[in-house]
Amino acid sequence: MLRNGTILHFMDRLIFCLFREEKMSENRKEIMKLLGDFSTIGLTLAASIFVGVGIGYLLDHKVFKGKTAPWLTLIFLGFGIVAGFKNLYILTKRKDL
Repeated sequence: MLRNGTILHFMDRLIFCLFREEKMSENRKEIMKLLGDFSTIGLTLAASIFVGVGIGYLLDHKVFKGKTAPWLTLIFLGFGIVAGFKNLYILTKRKDL
């Protein structure tokens, strides 16, 4: 039995919704909710990484005029990755999923 909140649990729910015999509107509603949950996970992870890289790049090239060229970009890339996985952890711990 899979723990509630894992990606495999989402996939099980999605497959169950696709093959069960119920009213089509309820089935579509559940499928759209699951697809929304999947897209939220992907977009949150990607957006936090891009924001981290963007902030690091702006600090490197606009504020410090290239003196710290790759370092702040790499540091803020790390911050973005950590923030992305933190958001992913929070999303998997939600009770309504």
